Amino acid sequence: MSRALAHPARVHVVYILSMRVATPAELAAETGTSVERMGYHLDILEEAGFVEPVPGGSPSPRSSQPYRRVKKAIFTEAEWELLPETTRLAIVEMQLKATWKLVGESIDSGAFERRPSRHVSLHEHWVDERGWREAMAVLEETMWKIEEIGARAAERGEKGEEGLALAVSILGFEAE
Repeated sequence: MSRALAHPARVHVVYILSMRVATPAELAAETGTSVERMGYHLDILEEAGFVEPVPGGSPSPRSSQPYRRVKKAIFTEAEWELLPETTRLAIVEMQLKATWKLVGESIDSGAFERRPSRHVSLHEHWVDERGWREAMAVLEETMWKIEEIGARAAERGEKGEEGLALAVSILGFEAE
């Protein structure tokens, strides 16, 4: 997995395809790479099982073949540590930009305040190493629980139940 996601453009592609289907030409324009280079990135992601061509799409020219995401790009701690620091920083930057974009769009549309049960919090604590590990474990467990909730909701959606877009950004980091 770490090779497939070792380039920030590939992580960006998986993120884009988590929201919609897109062609190599569209992905290249959004990530600032050439269509040829995007084909290379898609080959690596497809080989690793992250993306696939949409059945029935136009295989020729390849730049117009739509792709979709098959699995999410979620790193274990060990996989994350194997990535070069520059790649990790680029991934974090992309995720934070996407978070702020979603927050801004939600505020601008009025959706952010639509539900009084929405959650926003910021907490700073002093912790020792054990506290750090415990806090990170809680955040990871929460992420996986939200993934499970999303999967169950998707199943209900396939049966015709209406839904809504939920955005969750979980941050846990050492502060100064």
